[in-house]
Amino acid sequence: MFAKQWWKEVTERMIKTGAQALITLIGTDVTGIKHLDYTFITQTTVLMMILSLLTSIVTTKMGTDKQSPSAVS
Repeated sequence: MFAKQWWKEVTERMIKTGAQALITLIGTDVTGIKHLDYTFITQTTVLMMILSLLTSIVTTKMGTDKQSPSAVS
């Protein structure tokens, strides 16, 4: 489960999830970039990345030959 390839795939998923969270949080601000709550945005992005990691752990097929963090592979 924790092979090098597994960590590469999980890291890629976490980065993508973090980028999506940032884009969503920044893009929904109606007051402008100067008034963003950067603490909230950072905390939310990190939380989403942790949830992505946990999802990858839960969906890893433990008994198969190809251990992937994907639920569909």
